[in-house]
Amino acid sequence: MKKIVLVLLALVCLIMPLSVYATTGAGDTLLSDSQGNINDLALRVDELVGRVDSAKPTGTAVEQRRQLHTLRNEIDMLDNEIDLLDDKHKLAYLSSAISWEDYRALERELDKLEDKLDKAEDRLERTFHIHD
Repeated sequence: MKKIVLVLLALVCLIMPLSVYATTGAGDTLLSDSQGNINDLALRVDELVGRVDSAKPTGTAVEQRRQLHTLRNEIDMLDNEIDLLDDKHKLAYLSSAISWEDYRALERELDKLEDKLDKAEDRLERTFHIHD
């Protein structure tokens, strides 16, 4: 009987909506975790932007395309991570785990990172003389 109660309690904790956690202060944890994730992404975006800005087409045409596509793929992967984090924030807002103001603030920070990546990709295309 005791095991059944423990299993049921564990299941309730697993399926409990995020809004319940917000009332216990876990919304604050979600915000601090999100800020940490954003800070990590910002460092990675800045590092990648630096590599894009220092990229120079070298070697044969095939090698230059490989160089371009490698950097483009890295930009796309970081952009996808930003989108996933934005989706996580949207879900947290929709489930009342964070406020509208917190959601908008997090979204604005992620938008700035996406803008940096977009501008870096534009510069990369100019450097490699690609017109998409």
